[in-house]
Amino acid sequence: MPNLTETTYYARKTLKLTLIVIVGYITLQILITNAIKLYKYLNPPPPPPPTVGFGLLSSVTFPDNPGYDFQFKLETPTGTFPSFPDRANVYAMPPQQASLLALEQSTKLATKLLFAGEPKDLSSSIYEWTRNIPAPFTLRVNGLDGTFSLSYQWQTDSSILMERQLPGRERAIMLARSFLASIDKVNPDIDFENGVVTYLKASGNKLVVASSLSQADFVKVDFFRNDIDMLDVVTPNPNQGIISMVFSGSTKTEKQIISATYNYFTIHYPSPETYPLKPVALAWEELRGGKAFIAKKLDDTKEITIRRIYLAYYDSPQPQLFMQPVYLFLDDPDNPSFTAYVSAVSDEYIDKTSQ
Repeated sequence: MPNLTETTYYARKTLKLTLIVIVGYITLQILITNAIKLYKYLNPPPPPPPTVGFGLLSSVTFPDNPGYDFQFKLETPTGTFPSFPDRANVYAMPPQQASLLALEQSTKLATKLLFAGEPKDLSSSIYEWTRNIPAPFTLRVNGLDGTFSLSYQWQTDSSILMERQLPGRERAIMLARSFLASIDKVNPDIDFENGVVTYLKASGNKLVVASSLSQADFVKVDFFRNDIDMLDVVTPNPNQGIISMVFSGSTKTEKQIISATYNYFTIHYPSPETYPLKPVALAWEELRGGKAFIAKKLDDTKEITIRRIYLAYYDSPQPQLFMQPVYLFLDDPDNPSFTAYVSAVSDEYIDKTSQ
C-alpha cells in the first residue's frame, strides 16, 4: 500500500502532466486558429460577383466631341497606372414622366422670379418668358424635369458695367444660396458650403476670367454635387457646376443676376447596383485611340503628358438614366490644362444601341 509520500509524488506528477496537456492543447488551438486566419488573409475568398441589377446601362451622355489627334505620354508618380477597384456603384436617376401640370409648375417658378403673362411654348414641355429691365431678361423652363435658365442681355445695358459693387466670395455664395432657397431649389446632395467662385470681366460681348475681384465686372458662382462613395462628381465643363449663377455689381435687385442655369436631376441613392469596371489600361488605350471626351484643353499643343488618373462620377446637364463612374485623365493634378473622361463601366454592360 503506497505511503503518503508516494501518493503526494504521483499526485504532483499527474497534476504536472495534466497542466502540460492543457497548456499544450491551448497552444495548439491558438496555433491552429492563427494558421487559419493567416491562410484566409493570404487566400481571401473571392468577393461575390457584381450585382448588375439594372441590366444593360445606357451609355454616358457626353456632349458631342470632335475628333482629336493627340500624342499621349504617361507620367504618373509611380510611372504606371494607379490601382482601382474592380467594381463601383451605379445609381438610378428616375426619368420624369410627362405631366399635365408641366405648364402650371413652370408658371409657379416664373411667378416667383417676377415673370408674368403667358409663356412662349417652345415645345411640349419647354416654356419661355421675357421681360425688359430695360434689356431683355429671359427665363426658359423645362416643365418636365424642373431645369431652367435665366439670361439678361447685359451687352445692351450700359449701366451694368458702370456699377461695380460686386460681392466677394462669401457673400456671392450666400446670395446664390438665398436665391435658390427663394425658389425652393436647395437640394440636400449639392455642396452649398464650397461653391466655386470665379471673377469675370467683359471682353466685347463675352465674359472672360479676371485675375481678381478688383479687375472683375461680374462674379460667377458654381455649385457641384457632393462626393458619391468618396469620389468627386464632375460635369462636362470642369469649371461649371450643375447649378451656376453670374452676379453683376448693379445696385438694382432685378439686375443683380445676369445669368443662371439649374440642371439638377434626382439620384435614387438607397438602392445602388454594383457594376464591373474596365481595366484602367483599357481606358488609357481608349484615350489614345480618340474615344475619350475632352472636357478641357487650354492650349494648342498636340503632346499631352498625363500625370494623374482618377475615378469619379459623371453628372450630365442633360437627363441621364444612371449616375455612372468615369476615369479622369489630367495633365496636372492641381491646375490642369487638359482633362479627359472615359466611361469606366465595362463595355459588356453598356447598351450599344444607346450610343
